[in-house]
Amino acid sequence: MWSKYKVKFRKSELVKSTRLNNFDEVLDKDDNSIASWLSGFINAHVDIVKDPYISRLNVNPFTYNMLNLMVRCGWGDTALWFLANPLIRSMAEANDLADSQYMRRS
Repeated sequence: MWSKYKVKFRKSELVKSTRLNNFDEVLDKDDNSIASWLSGFINAHVDIVKDPYISRLNVNPFTYNMLNLMVRCGWGDTALWFLANPLIRSMAEANDLADSQYMRRS
């Protein structure tokens, strides 16, 4: 498919090994629409009061940018499995505790 912008990271070993470099793709690695993934996450946050499943998936202010980067690069379902990792969950919880206890914003 034709892409107008060809937005990518600079070539490096990290980019090569993680394959997080194709921001101009329309479909993810499983042929799902990337726009549908992003739209689904927005809708989940709009409807969070009715069904907070997005919070149970560990999507929060700490993990949201990670999730968007991975989805934008075509790793939609893998991104959710990554956020479910106990280490990532612990980091998000620690960040939330630190933010509420020590880094109060005025």
